Amino acid sequence: MLVRRVAVAVAALLVLGGGIAWGVAARGPSEAGSARREQELFRDRAAAVARAWPGSAAERAWRSGYHPLGALSVPPEGGFRDVADRRAFDGGLFELRAALPRSGGPEGAVVWADGSRASVGVLSARDAYAGLTRLRPACSARCTGHRLVVTAVRPGTARLATSRGRATVPAWLFTVRGYDRPVVRVATAGNGPALGALPEAEYSGPGREAVEYVAPAAPGDRRLTVGTGHGGCATGWGVRVYETDRVVVVGGWSRDAGGPCTSELLVDPVTVALARPLGSRTVLDAVTAAPLEARPW
Repeated sequence: MLVRRVAVAVAALLVLGGGIAWGVAARGPSEAGSARREQELFRDRAAAVARAWPGSAAERAWRSGYHPLGALSVPPEGGFRDVADRRAFDGGLFELRAALPRSGGPEGAVVWADGSRASVGVLSARDAYAGLTRLRPACSARCTGHRLVVTAVRPGTARLATSRGRATVPAWLFTVRGYDRPVVRVATAGNGPALGALPEAEYSGPGREAVEYVAPAAPGDRRLTVGTGHGGCATGWGVRVYETDRVVVVGGWSRDAGGPCTSELLVDPVTVALARPLGSRTVLDAVTAAPLEARPW
């Protein structure tokens, strides 16, 4: 079972020579003892991933495919008028008072700034609404009660950051009471899991966790929020980060208490500080050696 919870930690950074930086963000007891060896293994793996990515077949597939990097649920243009509405949006709290169209959806095409196009499948209005009502990481226990009332639903388009640059993508537009501009839900998924530039088996083992997603980030951001997995009995977990001029490599870690434990996978957001703004760098997972998409929000 996959469970997403809200928890945030910020990494301390060690800046190395050659444009490289690395650091660790942690929840729970700090790493010590044998964990130092794990840090060294991460640095070795991250350096290998960073070297393998530029010019690889995996990078070419990433640059030529359609992989969303922006938020799939978008607030009305101009933002929300108060904190209560923003919390309702983050909590996926909507009340549907409109019929969901069963046909006549948006055109199934992604169009980039250079005019290139790709045909894509389009989600139904019902599936798009289901995505809109998912809990997002920005929500907390306060995201309860108040709801946004949807009064109309129509097909349209949205602008979205992707692995090939910004594009116009199919979307469903949800008119919300009290707003002139709609809440937008992107109506298509990406091309599927991205390829890694190195075999995953080279870096696997207890306590080495794949990162599940990266939250949407702007080129000027110096913090990155990623979702890392850990077991229900973990006494500590976090994210290591390794930076070069071309990529940011992140890797999850966890420490278990030992003994019997449930088998669910918990996914927590952890925020890592970057040595410099993200820019156009690709965010790669150390375990899979593959780029991370902005999911599932």
